[in-house]
Amino acid sequence: MQPLNDDDMEEHDQLTNIEHESIRMYVRRFMAEHPPRAPFHIRALDWGEAAFLGSHTSGTFAYARFAGAAFAVVLFVGFGTSYAAQSALPGQALYGVKVNVNEKVAGALAITPVSRAQFSAQLTERRLEEAEMLAAANELSPEISVEIQSRIEETTTSFNSHVADLAEWGDGTVAAADAQSDMEAKLTAHANVLVALTTTVPDTKDALAPIISAVETHVATARDARSSVTASLTTRASEGGAPVRAAADRKKESAKEALERVRMLASEREAGASASSSAAIAERASEVEEAVQQGEAYLQTGEYERADEAFQGAIRAATQTETEAAISLELKKILPAFPLEATTTIGVEVNVGVSVGGVLGTTTSRGGEDEKKMR
Repeated sequence: MQPLNDDDMEEHDQLTNIEHESIRMYVRRFMAEHPPRAPFHIRALDWGEAAFLGSHTSGTFAYARFAGAAFAVVLFVGFGTSYAAQSALPGQALYGVKVNVNEKVAGALAITPVSRAQFSAQLTERRLEEAEMLAAANELSPEISVEIQSRIEETTTSFNSHVADLAEWGDGTVAAADAQSDMEAKLTAHANVLVALTTTVPDTKDALAPIISAVETHVATARDARSSVTASLTTRASEGGAPVRAAADRKKESAKEALERVRMLASEREAGASASSSAAIAERASEVEEAVQQGEAYLQTGEYERADEAFQGAIRAATQTETEAAISLELKKILPAFPLEATTTIGVEVNVGVSVGGVLGTTTSRGGEDEKKMR
């Protein structure tokens, strides 16, 4: 075979029409046999979402299928990156990993109505904590505020949906009432902290205002939903019987445990030289104790549904107190002056005529009486 000379090479610089068509046919055949696929980590996230939503698969199979995919996603992202992302705030580089990888993986592993409702509530609290941390550092922009509002709307909608499922799941009515009651208390605590931040960091007032308004709306929704479920339980309780008494007794034990936690919290703050916070918590403990005693009185007279409601109110007040105390402790690391004096905007209902409001160390409200300073 003779080697090509320069003239021959020039003639072969251009493909013939037959060669063009041959290449096109080969490419088409190859594409048909090898359809394009998204990168593995994106496909794994899609599997996770399908498993999380339970689409077209049984719960057990969806969980098993996602377990491997979830692990693969974390491997792809990297354990170190995934761990570091847990503390990321909106606007920071790793926040996308936190909400689109870590939380999707964790959410997909919640496979019962109870765990799904709890996870949605946890995400709602997490978004509020992020807003509080940014506000304390005076870094909450209007744009980030809008993003947080959108995410809160998403998680609260998810929570309400899962609680509705819970109420229909077996004998889940009591669990649904407890979930709504817990959400009401925690949202109340966050609303009061956010209001206090508008006073402590005035520059954040405009960015926080719509978040506060949204949280107050969700508190009212949780309260109405809880009242509706409680009314349903009261109708059942009208039939009387040992099960109703047993349920009230169980709630009594939970209320007493909550009271002890609040008392212990007051002692810890006093030992930590936080006299103002200790006094505020001690006053809350007195209100919780009052609700417990009222519940016990209802038990003695056989008013079991009212006893249950009183005990649940005590638990709500204790939960609000614990939540506010934990948030305040974290915010003081960023903003030592927190909290300053703030006006109560919302209270958690402990019992008829008794409510607890205002962030710890500021003010409290009882049944419409004048607000009084807690020092």
